[in-house]
Amino acid sequence: MDKGTDARNFLLGNVIPLRLGYVGVVNRSQHDINKNRAIKDALAFEESFFRLNPVYHGLSHCCGIPQLAKRLNQILVQHIKAVLPGLKSRINAQLVAVAKEHAAFGDVPESKGFEKSREHSNIWFYFPLYFHWPSIY
Repeated sequence: MDKGTDARNFLLGNVIPLRLGYVGVVNRSQHDINKNRAIKDALAFEESFFRLNPVYHGLSHCCGIPQLAKRLNQILVQHIKAVLPGLKSRINAQLVAVAKEHAAFGDVPESKGFEKSREHSNIWFYFPLYFHWPSIY
């Protein structure tokens, strides 16, 4: 922003109201990136900018990267809490459907080939040891 301008009315939602509100941040400039300014330094500058600038006094709840992270985390948790019960119900319904389908097949006697195939799968577990290859298991 240019000197003499501020975003107070935007942050308060007076210009364009948003349901979830705004969070003001100070981005690093290209000059800061070219000069290898550390992110830690940029965060300290941002905090002092909002704390010392009288225009943003009283807006600490909606200014800064830490507030943005906190707000995004709250939104994510709310979304998970809203979606999880429905997801759990759908998974349980699918489990019941698969269990019914499995029961429709009836009992299947185990074959002796199963033991043999299990022994062969063990070969692939030890195979890398003989050739000094990393194991995929």
